[in-house]
Amino acid sequence: MTKTLPTITPSQIPRVLERNRQTGRHTFLHGASGIGKTAIVEQYARAKAAELGLEFLDVSKGAAPKDPEKTYGYIDFRV
Repeated sequence: MTKTLPTITPSQIPRVLERNRQTGRHTFLHGASGIGKTAIVEQYARAKAAELGLEFLDVSKGAAPKDPEKTYGYIDFRV
């Protein structure tokens, strides 16, 4: 049985990210290059860090958290 993944628009990505964060699910976004997937996810992560009063950290750039308990991490992992 083949399972079809839902199709979403870029404007729906933050809502999906939030729902998946709340339920502990990982998110995989697939789409053409240059449509803003990375930028939207990074904007969401920066906003969530600010909302939670945490330091934003882009782990994909090799940064290590000073205090993991006070850090909201973001990883840009491309496959």
